[in-house]
Amino acid sequence: MKTIPAAITILSIGLSHFSYADRYVPTHLCFKPEKPIFISSVYQQEKYKKDVTTFKFCIREFVKNQERSMLIHQEAIKKATSDWNEFVQEDQ
Repeated sequence: MKTIPAAITILSIGLSHFSYADRYVPTHLCFKPEKPIFISSVYQQEKYKKDVTTFKFCIREFVKNQERSMLIHQEAIKKATSDWNEFVQEDQ
């Protein structure tokens, strides 16, 4: 049972300098459409609907990409913890 706290301690100390890499917070570059005060033509109405659809798609893609990145990071954390725990077990 000593392996889990030890792994957390070592990883937090050993990886602390890597936390600087995550100072960049990604933001979406999606264009948020502005709803016209008055929709005076079918063209204006269709354009607004298209802009909303495009914005929605862009946001969904951004979220999907961020979730994918999160899963990759979680797998890296599990692997690093597993490597450490394995090392500790072998070292005893």
